[in-house]
Amino acid sequence: MSDFLETVREAFKNLLDRDLLRIESSATDNQAFGNAVVLLAGQNLRLRVIRDRGETFAEAASGSDPDDWFPLQRVVRAVGIIDPPQEGLLAPQEAASIVEEYLEELETGFAPADIERTRWRLAELERFAMKRLTDRSKPPNEPNDR
Repeated sequence: MSDFLETVREAFKNLLDRDLLRIESSATDNQAFGNAVVLLAGQNLRLRVIRDRGETFAEAASGSDPDDWFPLQRVVRAVGIIDPPQEGLLAPQEAASIVEEYLEELETGFAPADIERTRWRLAELERFAMKRLTDRSKPPNEPNDR
């Protein structure tokens, strides 16, 4: 068993022990900086915890659209949490804490009855994130020389 799988298993122990999540798969690429991924699944929620060049983050997807991944923090916001954690890197324990706190909302948001609303919110949040990114890359307005 890889060290990353063991780390993720320990972080999500409470959810795994209660059968709220299960580990579907894991992979480690020792040739590529030890990059690794652990895929977990719930009833409607799929979660992957990724280590890429030593940095970790988590992404979530719907079981009905398992290849469309979004940052976990963005999904938390999309399912209606008013003050979600800031997007960015997450240690496995941080990801587990977020999932444990908001599991009911995540499962409901990815349920067949709510998935279209969640997808719409995720698309809106993606547009907003892209706009913020492009706005930050624009040079500041120069004063008029009039």
